[in-house]
Amino acid sequence: MSIYQTPSNDTLKALETAPNMYLVLSPELNILTASDLYLQATKHNRETIVGKHIFEAFPANPNLPDGDGVQNINASLQMVLRTKKPHFMNIQRYDVPDANDPGKFVQHYWDPSHTPVLDECGNISYIIQQATDVTAKITTEQALSQSQGQQEETVRQVQSLNEELSSMNEILRRSQDRLQQLNDQQDVQISHRTNELRLSEKKYRSLVEQSPIAQQVFRGDDMTFELVNEAMLQFLGKDASIIGKPLFVGVPEIVGQPIVEFLYQVYRTGERMELKAIETTLLRNGKYETGYYDVSYRALYDGDHITGVLGIAIDVTEQVNTRKEVAEMNERLNIAIDAGGLGYTEVDLAAGTMASNDAFKNCYGRAAEDTFTYAQLYDSMLPEYREQIRQQVSKAQAEHSLYQATYQVRWPDSSVHWISAHGRARYNSEGEADRMVVIVSDITEQKKDDQRKSDFIGMVSHELKTPLTSMKGYIQMLQVKARQSDDSFTNNVLDKANRQVQKMTTMINGFLNVSRLESGKIHIHKEVFDIAELIDEMKEESAATISSHQLKFLPMVETMVMADREKIGHVINNFISNAVKYSANGTTIEMSCEAKNGEAVFSVKDEGTGISPADVKQLFERYFRVENHSMTSISGFGIGLYLCSEIIQRHDGKIGVESELVKGSTFWFALPLAN
Repeated sequence: MSIYQTPSNDTLKALETAPNMYLVLSPELNILTASDLYLQATKHNRETIVGKHIFEAFPANPNLPDGDGVQNINASLQMVLRTKKPHFMNIQRYDVPDANDPGKFVQHYWDPSHTPVLDECGNISYIIQQATDVTAKITTEQALSQSQGQQEETVRQVQSLNEELSSMNEILRRSQDRLQQLNDQQDVQISHRTNELRLSEKKYRSLVEQSPIAQQVFRGDDMTFELVNEAMLQFLGKDASIIGKPLFVGVPEIVGQPIVEFLYQVYRTGERMELKAIETTLLRNGKYETGYYDVSYRALYDGDHITGVLGIAIDVTEQVNTRKEVAEMNERLNIAIDAGGLGYTEVDLAAGTMASNDAFKNCYGRAAEDTFTYAQLYDSMLPEYREQIRQQVSKAQAEHSLYQATYQVRWPDSSVHWISAHGRARYNSEGEADRMVVIVSDITEQKKDDQRKSDFIGMVSHELKTPLTSMKGYIQMLQVKARQSDDSFTNNVLDKANRQVQKMTTMINGFLNVSRLESGKIHIHKEVFDIAELIDEMKEESAATISSHQLKFLPMVETMVMADREKIGHVINNFISNAVKYSANGTTIEMSCEAKNGEAVFSVKDEGTGISPADVKQLFERYFRVENHSMTSISGFGIGLYLCSEIIQRHDGKIGVESELVKGSTFWFALPLAN
C-alpha cells in the first residue's frame, strides 16, 4: 500500500462546506469526503459513500452498455496519479445510482476535472474531483434539436397548405372579377353611393396608414389582409405584397399559434379582446424571432353582419424580457445567498419593519421561527457600535453608496459574535430612500483566526527583536575595531551586514505594529499641529538620506490638523520611501500639501512603473504585494501601506492612489482640518 499524508479534518471540513461540487479521493481512489453540493446533486449521504472506492460508490449503469463514463473517469484519475498534474475532461455522461430506488440509475451529465494535492515530499496526498452538473443544459440542447426537426416538418406542411390556399385565391379572384362586371352595370344612383363609400373608405385608410401604431384590417373567413400600415408591416417583417392575401398565406408561420385562435374568436363572437404580452413567433429577415406583444382585436360590421377584424399590436418584448431577466437574476441571487449561508434582509425604512431569511436570524443567534425586528437588530449590537452603524446607514442612503460595516453583537445566550454587513438603499419615485437591502455573515471564526495569527506574529517578532539588537551591537563593536585597524574590507562587509539587520528590524517593527494595531494596543494621541512644518522636517531628513532621486517639495502654507504627529510622520515617510523604492534612480519625486474642501491633502508623485487597476483595488490590504517582473528584486511583506491606511482611517481621513502603468503613481491622504 502506498504511504501518503492524509488531509487534516479541518481541510476535509472546509472542502465539505465549499461552494462547489467536490469529491475528495485518496491515491487508492477511496472516497475521503464530498462537499454538501456534491451530495445534494447526487442525492447521497456522506456516511454511505465515505471509505468506499469511487466506482463502488458510483458504479457504471448496467442499463447503458455503451456508456464509457467509468472508463473515462478512471483514465483521467490514472493520468493524474502518473503525472501529479491536474486533468480537465470533456463533458461526460455518468449516471448516478438512485438513492430512493435501489438498482435504478438517474441520468446525469457532468463537466469533471481532477486536481492532485501534493504533500511536502511531492507525493499525492489526495485528489479533488470537481464536477459541474450540466444535465439540464445537455437535455435542453437535445430537446431543442428534436424541436427544430418538428418545426421543419410543420413548415413543410404549411407550405403545402399555402399552395392549396393560392389555388383557392385564384378561384376567388375570378369570382371577384365577375362580381366587378356586375357592379359596373349598376345604375347611377348605386355608382354615386359607391363613390361616397369610397371617399369614406379613403379617409379611413388614410387614418390607418398614417398611424404610428401597428394596425391591420382582416376581411372574410380566411382573414384576408385588406389594409396593413407601414408600422404593422415592420412588425410582421413583411412587405406590402401580403395585402390581399389570406393570413396563412401572407404570414404562414402564424399557423397554430394562440394569437390566431383569439383572432377568430373575435370574428365569431364580435366581443372585443385585449391580449397582454402574448408570445408570438414571426419570420423576419429569414430568421424566426419570438416576441411578446400587446394585441387588441375589434370586430368590423356591415350592418349586423361581422365582415372582418381590426387588429392593433404593440411590441413589449423588451419589457417582458427585462422582467424575466430581473426575475432570473433575483432567483440566482437567492440561490447564491442560500448556498453561501449568507443572511439577507430587506428593511422598510418608513414602517421600521424587516423581512429576513433564516440565515440572517441565525447570524444574530435567533432560530428560524423566532420573531426578529429592526429594533431588536440594533439592540443586539454592542452599545459602542449602535450610533456608528446608524451614521453609516444614513450616510449610505444620502450618498446613494454601498453600506459596509463590521460590528459585534450579543446573542440571547450572552455570547459575542462578529458580523460583516453590506447593503444598499432602494429609492422611490421621489428619490427618497424607502428600503434597505442588507447581506450579513458571521465572521467570528475569521476574527478569531486573525487574532491568533496576529498574536503569533507579535510573539515571534518580539522574540526576534532581542537577538537582533544584540547582533547590531556586536556589528557596531566590530566596525569600531575594523576602523581602528584600518581594515576597509571588513568595515565594508560589516556595513552591509548592519544594513541587512536594519532592514530586518524595520520589517519586525512593521509586524509588531500590525499586531498592536489589530489588538488595539496602538493608541492615537491627537494634538493640533502644522502638517506643513512636519513635512518641512521630513524634507530636511530626506535631503540628508536620499541622493538617488530628485526630491521636489512644492510650496506649502501653514495647515493645522488635529492628529497624532508621530503616526502621520510615519505615513509620510512610508509614501516617500515607497516612491524611492519603486522608481528609477535620477527620476523626480514631487511632494505637495494643500488645504481644500475642509481637508489637508498630502500627496507624493513619482515617475515609477505604475500600478495596474486590478492591483490598485487591493493595494492597502494587509500583506498584499504587487507581483510582476519589475518587483521581484524589491523586498517587503505588504504591511507598510496597510498600516498607513489603518492610521489614516483612525483619524477619520481618506487614503488613495492614482496610477498609470509606465507613467507613475500619486499616493495621497486627506485629514480633516483642525477647527
